[in-house]
Amino acid sequence: MEVEGQYDFDTTSDTDPDPPTDDQIRTLWETLKQLPDRRNLTERVENLATRHGLREWQVFMMTLLTLGVGVGPRSREYIRTECREDWILDDDPYIEFPVRKNLPGEVPVLARPEFLAAFRDYMEETRDDWNGKPFPNPDRGLQTP
Repeated sequence: MEVEGQYDFDTTSDTDPDPPTDDQIRTLWETLKQLPDRRNLTERVENLATRHGLREWQVFMMTLLTLGVGVGPRSREYIRTECREDWILDDDPYIEFPVRKNLPGEVPVLARPEFLAAFRDYMEETRDDWNGKPFPNPDRGLQTP
C-alpha cells in the first residue's frame, strides 16, 4: 500500500525519545490554540487542514495532547474507548480501558478533564451520527464496527 505524500513522514525514532518537558507541552498547546490565526502553515499541516478542516483538526490535536498528558501515552488504547461510557469525568475523573495490553483497567485523568468533557460535548453537537469514538475515521463512516 502506498502512502499519500502529505502523510508520508517517518515517525520512527532511532532512539527512545525523552518525554517532553512542561515547556515543550505548553509551547505545543499554545501553537495549537493559535493555528486558525496563522497564515503560514507548513505543507503537511495545510494538507491535513484541507482534508479535515483546520478547526476540527485543531480540536482533535488538542484532545490528543490532553489525553497524552492527562492519561499517559496510550494512543492505541484511546481509540478503543467509547467517550460516552468509558470517559468518567466527574469529581474523580478516569478513563476505563475495556481493551488494553495490560488487561482492562481504569486510568485517572490527571490534567484538563473539563477539556475532555467539552470535547465530548463538541462531538455530540457537531456529528449527528457520532458513534462515541474519540477519533472516528471519516473514510469508514461513523458506524460502530
